[in-house]
Amino acid sequence: MLNYYEVDFYMLVQPCSPLGCLLGYKAKLGVKGLWGGMVCGTALQTLILLFIVYRTNWNKEVEQTTERMLKWEGQHIETEKTSDDV
Repeated sequence: MLNYYEVDFYMLVQPCSPLGCLLGYKAKLGVKGLWGGMVCGTALQTLILLFIVYRTNWNKEVEQTTERMLKWEGQHIETEKTSDDV
């Protein structure tokens, strides 16, 4: 699931590279400015992915994965629900 997001965000967020160009050439920071733009893009990508991980319903993901695995094996087993399930 996250790999799709990583590719998309890498393509969408790395346009922070123009920020690196601005810092590197217009602000005359040189290589430090170029690296600063890349670091800003990577930091933004990390924050977005952390938000996605935080908002994911992991119990639902486990249930879906269990259903897929059982389907691939050709079995259907009723899973026991506990009082903790929401």
